Amino acid sequence: MTEPAVHVLRGLLREGYASHRAAHAFLELTYRCNLDCAHCYCIHDQAGEELSTVEWCRVMGDLAAMGVLYLSFTGGEVFVRRDFLDLAAEARRLRFAWSLLTNAAAIDEGRADRLAALRPCAVAVSLYGATEATYRAVTGRPGGLERARRGVGLLVERGLRVHLRAPVTRRNAHELEAMIAMAAGWGLGLDHDPDMTAADDGGRGPLAEALDGEALAAYLARYRGGAPAPVRAGASHVCGAGQVLLAISPFGDLLPCVAFKRPVGNLRRTSLAELWAGSPFLAELRSLRVRDLEGGGAWHCPGAAWAETGDPTRQRDYARRRSALAGAAAAASALTR
Repeated sequence: MTEPAVHVLRGLLREGYASHRAAHAFLELTYRCNLDCAHCYCIHDQAGEELSTVEWCRVMGDLAAMGVLYLSFTGGEVFVRRDFLDLAAEARRLRFAWSLLTNAAAIDEGRADRLAALRPCAVAVSLYGATEATYRAVTGRPGGLERARRGVGLLVERGLRVHLRAPVTRRNAHELEAMIAMAAGWGLGLDHDPDMTAADDGGRGPLAEALDGEALAAYLARYRGGAPAPVRAGASHVCGAGQVLLAISPFGDLLPCVAFKRPVGNLRRTSLAELWAGSPFLAELRSLRVRDLEGGGAWHCPGAAWAETGDPTRQRDYARRRSALAGAAAAASALTR
C-alpha cells in the first residue's frame, strides 16, 4: 500500500471508532495448511463446511456495501484453496485494496504471474528459519526453506510489495540474525516478534514455544532497546477489534478480529449488516476501555487474552512478562543515572 493510501486508511480507522464503521476485514479462507507449525494458534482440522467460492463472493459484496475498504486474505494457508486467485480477482473487481498472508511454499511461476497482474497492496510472507533443519523443526515439514526462498524470489522478481515476518520461538531464535541477512539479500527488511498466543481453542501448546525469561530479556535488550511499557490513556479504546476491524472464518462466522475467535454470529443464517449493528457481544466489546484492563493495557490483546484466560480483560502471560522486564530495565537504568 502506498504511503498516501496508508494515511487515508489510518484516518478512516480513527473516524470509525465513533461510528463503528468497519474499514478493514480479514477473510480467513481456510484453516487448512501445508505446514504444521508447533507455535501456530490455528486449529487446522476443524470440522465444518468452508464457504464456497460463490458464498465468499457474496460476502465480499456485502462488505463492499457496508463500506469496508481493505481486505486481508489469510488462513491457514490461502493457496490450499484452489479458488484463492479467483477470489482475489473478485476483490480486485469490487475495487477493494487487498493483501494476503502466505508462507510462500506454494508460489510458483504461474501463481506469481497472476498475483502480479492482480496487484495486491502487499504480500506478507512468514519465515521460520535460515536453515533447512530449523525450518523443519518449526514447521514440521521437510523442504520448507527451499520452497519459501523460491516463492519469495518469484514475488520480488515481479516487483510485488513483499513484507517478511518471522515469529521468534525457542526453536529459531538462534537464527534470527541469519534470517535478517536473508531478507536483506532480497532488499527487504524483516519484522519479527516473540509474542506467542494460546491456540484458538485455548490450548497452551503454542505458549510452550515462547522464549524463556532469559532469552526474552536478551531479545528485548537487543531488538527493542529495553523500551519501557507503553502508557495508555484509561479512557482510550482497547483496540480496533469489533470497532473498525472484523474477521470472517472459513465457515462463515463473523469474528471481532482474527485473534478473537468468539463468534458474533454466522453469515449463513444472519446478514452481516444485522450482526454488525445489532450484536450485544460487539456492543459490550466496544464499551471496553483501557481502564478496564488488568495490568494497565500494555501489550494487551483482548482476543489473545480471551483464548488464554477466558476473559478479554485479563492480563496474559506475555504481557505480564514484558511488563516485569520493562520494570526491571527501568529500575536498573535509574540506578545508573
